[in-house]
Amino acid sequence: MKFVPAALILALALGGCALGPDTQPRSNAGAPPATPPVATGVMLFPEGVGTFQFGAPEAEVLNYLADALGDYTTEQEVGICGGIAGVYQNYAFFGDELTVRFSADDEAAAPDSPKSPRYLMSWKYVSEEAPEPPLILSAQIPWGLTDDELMSQYPDGGELWEVIGAWFVGDVAIFPGWEEEPETELFAGQIDWCT
Repeated sequence: MKFVPAALILALALGGCALGPDTQPRSNAGAPPATPPVATGVMLFPEGVGTFQFGAPEAEVLNYLADALGDYTTEQEVGICGGIAGVYQNYAFFGDELTVRFSADDEAAAPDSPKSPRYLMSWKYVSEEAPEPPLILSAQIPWGLTDDELMSQYPDGGELWEVIGAWFVGDVAIFPGWEEEPETELFAGQIDWCT
């Protein structure tokens, strides 16, 4: 009788459990093997940021990011876009490049109140240049590819190309830069249609 390692069974089971494009892009990529400490940098990876995966409590994530990245500004509002209507949002801006969004999974969990509990839901990075320390981009996320190169190298990533103009690589939506807007945008986490 041949035995299959438990880790392989778990990996195969998790590989088919990703959410569809209405909430989160599909993925066959797992979390990075190790997330670097603050002293090394804050990693942007498909399942979260720094030492946190999506779903982590807002206060813990903000404290960590402030220690690592410095000052930030916030903008709070009730979401009005598909899938998050009525849910109180908090957007944290670390400069012009990184935005981290906190919310809750449903309206009942986050009433129309700034004091409602929120959790890490997504991050967005926008720049003409790849992240540099203290930000680190996971090796799972390609940088600097044109739309043609993304389509060629990741042929299964076009599920929402015609709708939002992003090509998916694992759990990350990539909006490649173009002549009029040369910034590349990376987006990971629960899709925020307001973004």
